[in-house]
Amino acid sequence: MRLVLMPTVLACLGLAGFSAQVTWAATGNIYFTAGEQFKPVERTVPDSGRRLPTVLGFLLAGPTKAERALGLGTAIPSGTKVLSESFDASTGTASIRFNSRFIYTRKIVQTRADAIKEYRGRAGEVVFTATSLPEVKAVRLSVPGKEPVTLRRSGFAEPAKPPKITKPAPPRGPKPTDIRGIQRALANLRYLPTSAVNGRYDDRTKQAILAFQSWNGLDRDGVGGPKTTASLRTAGIPKPGLKTAARRIEIYRRKGVMLLISGGRVQRAIHTSTGRGGDSPDLGTPPGSFKIYRRESNSWSVPYSVNLPYAAYWDRGWAIHGFKDVPAYAASAGCARVPLSEAPGVYEFARIGTLVRVY
Repeated sequence: MRLVLMPTVLACLGLAGFSAQVTWAATGNIYFTAGEQFKPVERTVPDSGRRLPTVLGFLLAGPTKAERALGLGTAIPSGTKVLSESFDASTGTASIRFNSRFIYTRKIVQTRADAIKEYRGRAGEVVFTATSLPEVKAVRLSVPGKEPVTLRRSGFAEPAKPPKITKPAPPRGPKPTDIRGIQRALANLRYLPTSAVNGRYDDRTKQAILAFQSWNGLDRDGVGGPKTTASLRTAGIPKPGLKTAARRIEIYRRKGVMLLISGGRVQRAIHTSTGRGGDSPDLGTPPGSFKIYRRESNSWSVPYSVNLPYAAYWDRGWAIHGFKDVPAYAASAGCARVPLSEAPGVYEFARIGTLVRVY
């Protein structure tokens, strides 16, 4: 038997935009990621018997070569193994014990918040995959040395009330000596809007300095020191990569800069943080040319259980969105983060059909 999930159901699950219909195999689906959303794929599993080991085996094997070519990835670290699994039919609970590799924190993850988010994503893949079997209602996850935790799909659902957006506090540490002068120079070069020239060293100014430093090959510290100040006097407005007058957004992953271009001119240059997987679909931001196909002022990442404000999707689960933390390195699970102070303006610019070029 097969069930078909229609678009309205997909939207409720945070899967809208992947396809008009997704065929659900009654015997179970495997949940991988596409950007910061889920993408379920079919695998053939037994009609009866112990099906849980089969779907877990498919999940830990990861996407096929063809699926990876389409951009599918996984948050589950390679080397993860199932130490034991069992199923309690009376409660519908699947108990799964992984080796410690399951909670491995990648060296590239530099903040506790991102480490928790990544773990949430891999737990989500397990929960959604296991509960795609009709008999499984909940999953009890455990690893050596840690207390077990019981999770259900409902625990990944978008909250009824969107989380409050908390703007970053002013930067700590050294400050530029001539903040207003630096702000004026950044505004002339399109890294800041003129309305942001306020003489205060706020997060928006720091993010603009980071974008300028990165684009011009300077050390990225977000502080307008002597080298940055000298470079501001001679630098020009960033030049687009494409020679076309089309309204577009260009994302430079290695530079950590996003350009908003209209009429062949750069309107804004904004600091961004893309997927920490590089070109790899596993938490990466694949390169290519796309178009904005969906916009949500308050979007929700189902796998990572995090709010994505001012989200403009360019390909399945990949989106430009606001985020509190936009560091000077690739930190996201695939999307392009922009500072919350810039997010509303980027969202307004990213109309449906706007070209997005990822370098």
